[in-house]
Amino acid sequence: MMGPGYRAVALRLAGRRFLAVTYFVLAWNSDADGHTLEDWEYGSVHTPTMGVALRADDGGEFFATWEQAEWDFGMRIWEGPPRLADHALGNFIDVTEHRLWKPLLGRPLEVILGPDCDGGGRALAWIELRTGVHVARLQAGELDDSDRRTPHKTLGLEGVLVEFDTAP
Repeated sequence: MMGPGYRAVALRLAGRRFLAVTYFVLAWNSDADGHTLEDWEYGSVHTPTMGVALRADDGGEFFATWEQAEWDFGMRIWEGPPRLADHALGNFIDVTEHRLWKPLLGRPLEVILGPDCDGGGRALAWIELRTGVHVARLQAGELDDSDRRTPHKTLGLEGVLVEFDTAP
């Protein structure tokens, strides 16, 4: 699916009321319990590396993840359940009750889309979801959390960042 398709799907989020949000994160092997989910919460920035699933009150499901578009990484979105490898589908976290998502759920969403990424216009630079003053921006990138007090984000990389803000 090319850029206009992603754009059209992302615009179908507008006006919908979402009831559930699920993050898909990476898992690491560990000696203790077989696998450990990666850390994902860094204040107003979350790192659901593999993607974000949204379920609406009308039964609609959407999944947003990262995609490489030539030299850039951006966001791709489709309607339907997550399309991930079986082992990745088990690495999920339900964030529906998270304090930063709660103001965005159950209310009609406004959607603002970033430009298409370079490299064939496939992926979107970002997808912004708003309800009133509450904002969640889904974008491709990574977070360097070596200093948890001041994590540094780098956009345009292979991973998903959700950044929360309040609109002016």
